Amino acid sequence: MPLPLYQNDCKMPQRKDLYAHSGLWFDRFFGEYSSTFHKVNESRTEWLSNFKEAGHKEQLELHAHRLCNLAQSLQGSYRVFKTKSNFVTGMGNPHPVENGFTWHPTLAVPYIPGSAVKGLVRTVVETSYSGEDKLDILTSWFGSENKDDVAERSGGFIFFDAIPVQPLRLGVEIMTPHMGKWYQNGAEPRHTHESIPSDWHEPIPIPYLVARETAFIFCIAPRSLDSVKYMDDVMDALIHGLKYLGMGAKTSIGSGLMFVDTQLTVTFTEKQEAHVHEVMKQAELASLSPEQQRIVYWKNKLNAIKLMLRANTPEFGVFMRELANQVQEALDWPLATRNDLADLIKNAEKDNKFQVTDNKRKEYKALISKLRGS
Repeated sequence: MPLPLYQNDCKMPQRKDLYAHSGLWFDRFFGEYSSTFHKVNESRTEWLSNFKEAGHKEQLELHAHRLCNLAQSLQGSYRVFKTKSNFVTGMGNPHPVENGFTWHPTLAVPYIPGSAVKGLVRTVVETSYSGEDKLDILTSWFGSENKDDVAERSGGFIFFDAIPVQPLRLGVEIMTPHMGKWYQNGAEPRHTHESIPSDWHEPIPIPYLVARETAFIFCIAPRSLDSVKYMDDVMDALIHGLKYLGMGAKTSIGSGLMFVDTQLTVTFTEKQEAHVHEVMKQAELASLSPEQQRIVYWKNKLNAIKLMLRANTPEFGVFMRELANQVQEALDWPLATRNDLADLIKNAEKDNKFQVTDNKRKEYKALISKLRGS
């Protein structure tokens, strides 16, 4: 459990800053202790209400794309699932409000560790599959026939952490347990009126944090080529588990149940393809020499000016002056790269979208001859 900061040395802010790491704040900056630190004040619900939303759109998308790139490079697969109701995770973690929460250490959002995803898929195989090859599948997929046994080898699949693909809303729910003493001391041979399970006990409201309307991306990849043929079966087991068993806490009341969101999966796939294209483009650019990278920069800038579709656009004149200033430095470049720059100037001055005067045309031709060494 997080220890309180000493009041004389550090005064705890009353509310979480908008850009503060929600997980760090939740785990380490609880400020609702009594003055003697012997108990927690009754304003736990108010403190939890500080957590209204979590996640940064660009960071979540970038992290999700990287996960998918890694999974796909291993011939893996992914799906985007959406929760049917609230999602709760990490309630067993120690915390002053009596119910913890699991936060991603860098993204500051609730997430599902890969070990939990693996456990869910294993549970589906153990409880819902009755084929004769069941024990062989358990050993092949997870490394052991029984989950309590020490695995003699790694399982056939890599289960990645499941993370949200978009920012999410947080909220506070209340549970009202009855007969707490009975659950704590029911095994004792002698009972008092406090521990006997009966209807005179008052419910104790206990708040806990939940994530609402959350969409998670789940990635699974085969560890070896022998496991590739089972990828569809593993993904089907995951879909079944999330639909009927759920993930996280409070699944008995419907929390954590998820279904494949086809539209979100398609949208994410389109973004994923664009991301892969951009990554390949950046990798190709990085492989070029500094001089060739300058040529690519000028080509992209010229194409951007062309998209303006305006004759005599002033941006074109500025662009050509910048190219002319580049020529003196380019005289020390390799001949092939100087020719590329000369071709760029030539194609620019001949483009019908721009009205180039005769004097400017002569100036550009002189630059081209200078670059070609003729």
